[in-house]
Amino acid sequence: MPYSKTIKFVITIPANQVAYSVLAGSNAQVVADPIIGAQNMFVIPSTETWFITDIYVKSSPSIDVVLRIKKNRDYKLETPPVSALLVSNPSRPQLPVLMFEPNSQLSVEAVNLAAGGSSATTVEVFATVEIYP
Repeated sequence: MPYSKTIKFVITIPANQVAYSVLAGSNAQVVADPIIGAQNMFVIPSTETWFITDIYVKSSPSIDVVLRIKKNRDYKLETPPVSALLVSNPSRPQLPVLMFEPNSQLSVEAVNLAAGGSSATTVEVFATVEIYP
């Protein structure tokens, strides 16, 4: 029986980061399990197939980013600026469903669309995942 859960992508824009930088690794992490915490890459369990059906933000970020979702280190989707994905936005764009087979790797990169301020900024992007065991 399939079930759904919400995962989070955490993007950290370092202080004084120049605009249009590619943020990856420890600056772009996946939180698929809150007990495990943030990871640079998440491996889909060997008994499950995941479908990312929705991507959204709960509040407008102070620095906008474009999110790049990767499967097995290959780009699969680049979002519009995440401010357009505000969950309360009635004209929020619908993105294609992404499938991740058992043992595939899920990771993200981001590009900040403005320079970082005097302190680091965090942008949280959420995804709804349908999981088929």
